[in-house]
Amino acid sequence: MDGKRYKKQIREIISGIEVTSLSTYKVNGEEQYVQYQIPYSTYSEDFKSFGSNVNQDTNQKKTTLVQAITNTIYSRYYCGIEEGDLSNKIPSKTERDSFMESLSLANSTSSGYDFNWTIYNVDQKGNAFVRKNDELRWLQPNTYKFQNPNQKTVAVNAKVNINRNKENKTLQPVFYHVYSELMFPQEIEIARLYWNIKPEGASQLIKLISTNLNQYKIPFQFKCLNHPELYVRTDAAVLYLDKKHAQIV
Repeated sequence: MDGKRYKKQIREIISGIEVTSLSTYKVNGEEQYVQYQIPYSTYSEDFKSFGSNVNQDTNQKKTTLVQAITNTIYSRYYCGIEEGDLSNKIPSKTERDSFMESLSLANSTSSGYDFNWTIYNVDQKGNAFVRKNDELRWLQPNTYKFQNPNQKTVAVNAKVNINRNKENKTLQPVFYHVYSELMFPQEIEIARLYWNIKPEGASQLIKLISTNLNQYKIPFQFKCLNHPELYVRTDAAVLYLDKKHAQIV
């Protein structure tokens, strides 16, 4: 029964979308305009014309049109954002910071260092790359300290400890990010768990996730909306973790 219901919903969504040109489409009869804001690497016209969209080739326009329709379907039908809630207005920084302070208090992750990384390569530009077990990373500036206090410059075989933060409040304008006490692996098959929550439940969820996953030493990343007025979508929070840990969670 569920399969039939989902297929019916998909047919209804498709029937409500009409492509009228490479720059316009309709959703349930309401015309939408494609915003060409991507600086294509293939742009080769005069600089004065950049951003005018006049010189976009057909393939580029098709790609952007598909992206625009995809985003519309995601926001309206998957996220459940109502027509009147499609505003681009972001609450003030002061208000967002105030709400994030309560989220931060619920976050039980402790900031610190991930120890014992070894620099295995330094390129011609001075960029350093580090290794620990089977994990390889680019060593970002100002995110580490040398184990040897006398070490001042990057060098092959030097040992470093990488900063590990409990949170990030500025990575995305409308999200508060939570990090685990174990470094999140970069080359894994990621599972995403979406949470349909209300703003008053965000702190409780953060406390539950950060406490339990850190206790079981499961690396994760989590984000949720950073202001109560933004909780008009069904994907208000997302948990990222290694797919092999999804069943445990």
